[in-house]
Amino acid sequence: MSIIKIHINTIPVLKELLCLYNLLKVHGEVKLVGGCVRDMLLGLSPKDIDLATTILPQEVIKILSQNQIKYFPTGLKFGTVTAVINYAIFEITTLRKDVKTYGRKAEVEFTEEWLEDAKRRDFTVNAIYSSIDGTVVDFFNGIEDLKNKKIKFIGNAEQRIKEDFLRILRYFRFIAYIGGNNIDENSLAATIKLRSGLEKISGERIKAEMFKLLSNPFAKESIFLFRKTGIDENIDMPELYSLPELNFVVGNVIVNLTLILKALKISTLDLGKLFERWRLSTIERKELSFLKDYQYPWQLNDEIKLHQREFYKLRGYFKNAILIKASNEGQEALLVAEDLISSSTTWYYPDFPVTGEDLMKLGITGPKIGQIKNILLENWIENDFLDDKSKLLDIAAKISLK
Repeated sequence: MSIIKIHINTIPVLKELLCLYNLLKVHGEVKLVGGCVRDMLLGLSPKDIDLATTILPQEVIKILSQNQIKYFPTGLKFGTVTAVINYAIFEITTLRKDVKTYGRKAEVEFTEEWLEDAKRRDFTVNAIYSSIDGTVVDFFNGIEDLKNKKIKFIGNAEQRIKEDFLRILRYFRFIAYIGGNNIDENSLAATIKLRSGLEKISGERIKAEMFKLLSNPFAKESIFLFRKTGIDENIDMPELYSLPELNFVVGNVIVNLTLILKALKISTLDLGKLFERWRLSTIERKELSFLKDYQYPWQLNDEIKLHQREFYKLRGYFKNAILIKASNEGQEALLVAEDLISSSTTWYYPDFPVTGEDLMKLGITGPKIGQIKNILLENWIENDFLDDKSKLLDIAAKISLK
């Protein structure tokens, strides 16, 4: 076990954390744990703040209630209470050990032993604790693994995966998070051997992990490792074996997933399988289906009015469409795309002045209403939205006579 010091002043909600810590410490031991400690060791500003404590969950609730702190018993059976202070969210979990495991579920027993709590965690880099003074306790050499950019299961890799098969995807997700190619062969071999267990995992959980993976800074590296395992077929992802080099956009899962779909020229059938397996929302399905087949028509250095016209047509899809275009042209193009996206926040347009009712008054009926309206809309956009209603109706009248 190693003990070092870190600086916790990078925590954005430090004031709220200290408030909560000072209330809890009177009743038992409290430490930061997991992702927030890992992020600080990596020099990053932590997002999610998790606390581990020797205080029993009902006592935690009592302390929060007495101090008028909003809380939710989010996982009371497993010792977790969520506290909210000034919109800052803290998960407080009593130290525990797994008595029996049933896939994702487990029978737990609360404990006051920090090592017992650490043993039940998945990876060495997630079993690091920090006191409020920055003293870090590392039971399984997680700090060294972080330095070496290595993701390694705690204890027996196969046993840890059998406790929850989703840990296979978590393994690749954390590789995508910390980067590097220093692979723990024992951990990787276990994920390959037990990959069929992913077929027991719900689509919602698969999607959540894959969306996190594809958003991370080293998603590309993880995907290229991921494709060597055959795991893609266990989660109904398109076969990744022929995937070319891609320029992913950090933090944008829709763009990155679309780049994969475009590169693989995925069929409608395979896309449908992916949608069903991952339980994608209707909004996500529509955007991915559109972007997969759409080609942005203008060069990024074309005159601004061309991009403004495309923005009008695409609306909510504009940002991702232009990022996909830029990703195929390199880092400099991505910077230009970001400038265009920023500029687009100030682009406003008048309402299209012609309605179906206007066309019916000209004697136009049936499917011709929609057809002529689309022609007028294209004319209006091409003329930079300047044509007024009377001019457009003149055009409609001429078209209707043909």
